[in-house]
Amino acid sequence: MLPRILKGLWALLALTPLLIYRTNGMGLNQAGLNTFAAVFFYVLGWVLLRVALSRDPKAEVLISAFQSKAVRVAAIGAILFVQFLGITTSGVLMLITLLGLSVFLFALWAWRRTGESFAQTVENLLLMTTSMGILLALGEFVCRRPQVVAITGGDTPGMARWAEQNYDRISDVTPYGVRSFHLDRPKRQGVFRIVTLGDSYTWGSKIGRTEDLWPYVLERLLTRKERPVEVINLARPGFTTVNEAEMLDRMGWLFEPDLVILEFTLNDTIPSGPNFFHRSEDWYFRIFPLIPVFHRVLDDRSYLYSFVNARFRGLQMQMRYRDGYAPLFEDDFDGWRACQDALRKIADQAKQRDVPVVGMIFPMFLPTKMDEASYQYTAVHKKVRAAMESAGMSVLDLRPVYAKFGRTGRSWWALPCDAHPSVEAHRVAAKALKEKIEELNLIPAPPSQS
Repeated sequence: MLPRILKGLWALLALTPLLIYRTNGMGLNQAGLNTFAAVFFYVLGWVLLRVALSRDPKAEVLISAFQSKAVRVAAIGAILFVQFLGITTSGVLMLITLLGLSVFLFALWAWRRTGESFAQTVENLLLMTTSMGILLALGEFVCRRPQVVAITGGDTPGMARWAEQNYDRISDVTPYGVRSFHLDRPKRQGVFRIVTLGDSYTWGSKIGRTEDLWPYVLERLLTRKERPVEVINLARPGFTTVNEAEMLDRMGWLFEPDLVILEFTLNDTIPSGPNFFHRSEDWYFRIFPLIPVFHRVLDDRSYLYSFVNARFRGLQMQMRYRDGYAPLFEDDFDGWRACQDALRKIADQAKQRDVPVVGMIFPMFLPTKMDEASYQYTAVHKKVRAAMESAGMSVLDLRPVYAKFGRTGRSWWALPCDAHPSVEAHRVAAKALKEKIEELNLIPAPPSQS
């Protein structure tokens, strides 16, 4: 009876790879690998089940093994562990793990000839699996506690949850997904209008309210009753200088700006091209995940895995990329040459319209202090500044501004696990930029009231 039940159950489990295939497809991406793993485990399990039943037609070895109380307890623990995977990660990973454990059990059954030896092996392995599952469950529980997330930031799932709960969603209804006010009205008489270009530092990654971004802190600092200021923020996460030049050309000049501010971050020389194409940092930083096959699912869902993987990533960065972003600014690097061309394009277009341009260089917020001796990219900042000035821009380098506070770069992070500038860092940048604009006398004095 038991052999028939096992065959019937395994035949029914054929629905598992079919279901995963319908939702994930088949290919060389993460989803396709999930389908491949499910098909592989299912076929291997069927072969091993046939081998085991050929050696033990009545399943006496299997029945004898599960008469052990320890084996039954360990099996229940393994099942609970599989269910835990489904709750904390995804149903796909749970089903694949269930198939994998079943295949492992069939392999032991085919290998062991007596119920006693089989029971002892299963008992040891299942108890080890159960113990590991309990430890992982405990670690996941701890990493999900609000008190712990407040310290760690929650890494990938924590940041996703933060974004879902905190962003004001203005970018959901604006062209190109920018976070900007004033897009729905023409420029009014007497208004001084600023267009800002940039990447996630200006778009405001991990800043919940649009009004807390440096462009709108700057707007409030510059606005006078007799001379209103409006800022149009055309930044987008991931944008490079090449993309920002295209954004200004396509959209920026339509808003009739009186001043253009170009924010620069040290990943802005990543290769990019027309139609806002750009590579991600993964193109340059080839970092291996902790568990390649199920990395994306685990990193998105498991607080524990994401925490450990983030530390593993940091270790690889320290060992393999000691120079960090510096190689992206070598004279023979195509991305740096394209960046310089884009700087000149922005400056030339602005000059034709008699509009000044200010380039603002954000530092990378490293764990070290921000003074010139401690900061890793001081030479790179000087190179970027020279390129901006050569193109005809005025330049504000924010590194010395933050250095005056005597704090580490990490103290300016938006979240404990996210190195984007915090609300406080945005305010500091806006105040420094206001002072720079006033120093350069870029905004004309308001009309006399007499």
